Amino acid sequence: YQRRVHGGRGHLYHPIFNALKCILESDKQYYPETARYAFFVNAPPIARVAWKIIRPVLDKKTADKVVICGKDYHKKLKEVVDEDHLPMFLGGKCNCSGGCVPKF
Repeated sequence: YQRRVHGGRGHLYHPIFNALKCILESDKQYYPETARYAFFVNAPPIARVAWKIIRPVLDKKTADKVVICGKDYHKKLKEVVDEDHLPMFLGGKCNCSGGCVPKF
């Protein structure tokens, strides 16, 4: 279902809003200062809208670590992660046995 979000931002898909907030809050609580960045790649446009709403309620230090990218994520990722360490499916050269990124 959709919920009207205050602030003139139009409709926002409620589960996306809750999921992003939950992920960021749990990372902050259980893994403080362990990640330099959290990249969300191939994010749909609604994720960017959700982020604009969620960002102000998070700690600034946590919010500054989040990068929301659409289909144009390759350049941003390569600014932070060396191409040799970036998995092939994200546009890098890494092809580790067992996978470069843990599976969830």
